[in-house]
Amino acid sequence: MLRSQQIACQSLTRIQEASQRDKKFQQRYATLVNRLPIMIRESGLVASLGFLEGKGGQDENTPEGMLLQHLSQQMGVDDLREQALNADLTKYRHLTQKVMEVMVWYKRISESHLDQEGDANAD
Repeated sequence: MLRSQQIACQSLTRIQEASQRDKKFQQRYATLVNRLPIMIRESGLVASLGFLEGKGGQDENTPEGMLLQHLSQQMGVDDLREQALNADLTKYRHLTQKVMEVMVWYKRISESHLDQEGDANAD
């Protein structure tokens, strides 16, 4: 299986988990999925992950916490923000590139699996 196929399969599993939540949760999660790549480009990976942690921590009962957990799991680490925070420049750039690649799949899949109506609780 190609790397992109593996990412797509893992992303689908995680988006399906979010799709089991209520409509407001799905809308907020979808909004985060759409906005996170922009946040990463503008503010960097650590700041963007810090935003998710500040809003939801590691609590999977919040859209922010669930997305942070999903990304950490997809990257194969316990705490992605901590990993990025302590990475040297080369590793940081590699992590950023991998997260952006994953977010492409999250966005594609969320468009068909999550309620996209409105912009629930947007910041």
